[in-house]
Amino acid sequence: MITAIYARRDEPQELVDGLRENLAWADQIIEVQVPREGGWGHEGRLNALKRDRLAAAGATWTLWMDPDERLEDRAAQVLPEFCAAADTRAVGMFPLREMWTPTRWRCDGEWGAKRPRKRLFHLHGQRVRDFAWRPIHCQPTPITQRAHRTVVDVAMYHLKMIEPANRTARGQAYLNADPEGRYLNSGDWSWLNDEAGLELADIEPGRGFSPPYRLGSYQFTAPGG
Repeated sequence: MITAIYARRDEPQELVDGLRENLAWADQIIEVQVPREGGWGHEGRLNALKRDRLAAAGATWTLWMDPDERLEDRAAQVLPEFCAAADTRAVGMFPLREMWTPTRWRCDGEWGAKRPRKRLFHLHGQRVRDFAWRPIHCQPTPITQRAHRTVVDVAMYHLKMIEPANRTARGQAYLNADPEGRYLNSGDWSWLNDEAGLELADIEPGRGFSPPYRLGSYQFTAPGG
């Protein structure tokens, strides 16, 4: 059984509906509502809340997603097969593709070489100290299972970079949340809109995601905004 979980704050319903359609093959889908008021919430605490919700739902294999992410449609077949064959200590990682238009992803330089996202693991009574505890960009998977990380041949598509206004708002939100660069290691986020050396790649036949992204359907709002 695979249980998908995501948190939402004020993402538009169309974006959330798209995620749920993308994950319709999952055995369960759990939504966690994040308070709209206040600034950036502590992601370590949010992850702990999600684990509690998953445990209460009797989840085993868990897939952690954000509303602006999509897995290629092949996930419906590949992930159940992966979980059936994998050791329960396995941590599934997905190659990340930053979508720059609704149909093309950015493949130049560091954009095309981003680390896979660690999002799939088995919930079997891990302790709190088995997980990271960071206020921003806190990975959800057990840090004690590093040796069992496995890249799954399913791409994860990130939609937040498609709209130029979202890139700008995202950079400002990071700067506001971590002005000294203690957790995000950058005091200048202008590079999010830098298209120098831009190269875009088409999604290969059979490796796409659904539903397709519609321009204008997502306007990023910073926490507390």
